[in-house]
Amino acid sequence: MMQSNPDLPSAAAENLPVHSPEPAPMIAESIPDTISPCQLYLTNLALLYPVPRNPLERRLLQRQAMLARESGARVIYVCSPYRSASEEIVSRNVSYAMSCCEFVINQLCVPLAPHLIYPRFLDDNDEDERIIGFSCAMALLRRCDEIWVFGEYGVSDGMRKEFRESRRLGMRYRLFKKDMKEATWYELDL
Repeated sequence: MMQSNPDLPSAAAENLPVHSPEPAPMIAESIPDTISPCQLYLTNLALLYPVPRNPLERRLLQRQAMLARESGARVIYVCSPYRSASEEIVSRNVSYAMSCCEFVINQLCVPLAPHLIYPRFLDDNDEDERIIGFSCAMALLRRCDEIWVFGEYGVSDGMRKEFRESRRLGMRYRLFKKDMKEATWYELDL
């Protein structure tokens, strides 16, 4: 369970409603064929997480964004497994990625896990859409401060590609094995 930071405002402390967006349906018919993958991502992100209309919710989100900017928190690219032929393993991997994100937050950093975002509107089993998702993820990787590789359930080919790209970019990294314990390259077979 995530521990709350007493320095950050909470919705309950300020009697503000918590913003919990409702997923909106895709409107692919209205999206032109010439849209770039990043524009597509931003369009779908706006559909999935619309700006709240309630002024109190909007004020809370603006305040949280301001605190994140002012804190100078590092943005961490979360690298963990996702793809599998088995729905049970995909579900386990999603839960694991969420646990990894929670761990990053507990380290007072900002997690970014593209594999928790893109499969919501891109089909991971369609090779073309998988390439689009991976390309967008690589664009996000370049904007992160560090990459943290979580290998409790092994290291996939996609994870190896992400890690190699981060090394090519000269990014800082951390490696983790079971129970979020620090690991070495050899332990994770990178």
